Amino acid sequence: DGGRLSWAMLLHWIWRVWKWLLRFFTGQCELERLCYQKQQPYQLALKIERSLRRSRAKELHQLVEGSCTADDAVDVILRVKRVKQDSKCVPSLKSSMQIIMGVASLTKEVEQLKGQAFTKDNQHHESLLSELWDHMMPSEKLTSRVSPQWKELGFQGNDPGTDFRGMGVFGLMCLHHLASCHGDLARQLLSHSHHPTVGYPYSIVGIDLCSLLWNMLERRELYPHLYQLATPISLQQFMELFCEAMKEFNGFWQEEKPENLLAYPAVRSKFAKHISIKWGV
Repeated sequence: DGGRLSWAMLLHWIWRVWKWLLRFFTGQCELERLCYQKQQPYQLALKIERSLRRSRAKELHQLVEGSCTADDAVDVILRVKRVKQDSKCVPSLKSSMQIIMGVASLTKEVEQLKGQAFTKDNQHHESLLSELWDHMMPSEKLTSRVSPQWKELGFQGNDPGTDFRGMGVFGLMCLHHLASCHGDLARQLLSHSHHPTVGYPYSIVGIDLCSLLWNMLERRELYPHLYQLATPISLQQFMELFCEAMKEFNGFWQEEKPENLLAYPAVRSKFAKHISIKWGV
């Protein structure tokens, strides 16, 4: 372990010296050099985000947390890195910061929603839950708020509100979005989840996939995918990603042909790697 640490420190200092030499001979900081490279906007944004995160300057490091506007962030970068306001890199830098700030803002919004507990005293929460049933089961009337019927949607018990503890109201919002915006797909997935041999609890799996996407977002594994979406990125776009994940998991689960639900943790782990490759790093 000591040898690995020494090697890592050596590489770190070699990298620092290399950056200093490039700045000395080109007259440009790393961020400027990145902006002048030919690449896709999302690729530039990824590189700038990583550069800011590695920066020893606290002001630059904090920018990736999305605590200010893209314009203010650019001003901070130009000041700290001593780059002229009329530099040709400014437009590219601003576009990248808009992407970075958008995803940082999305992360904060999702974190806030997942921390908001579902409560029966909140009329909005109850309305979302009621509408979820209506969209998913249009031909069957819900007899009461607490009912065994909820198990048909893949909830664990008679009161679905208790299943949202892990992801808060955001788990409900994602299920509602899939049902309200892609009703045919949602009902098709629900039908597949009732398969006698390869079925699964639709809503419980949905909430868990919501948690999986949150973890990927928190670890920045979704950045390569999210940075390619239209800016400013919205919560709606993230919930669309959830819809894709549900569809993808349904096919993945059926292909795995698990013997029973006890295989879910292993299949979930394989699925996480699958979408990490598809959408992430």
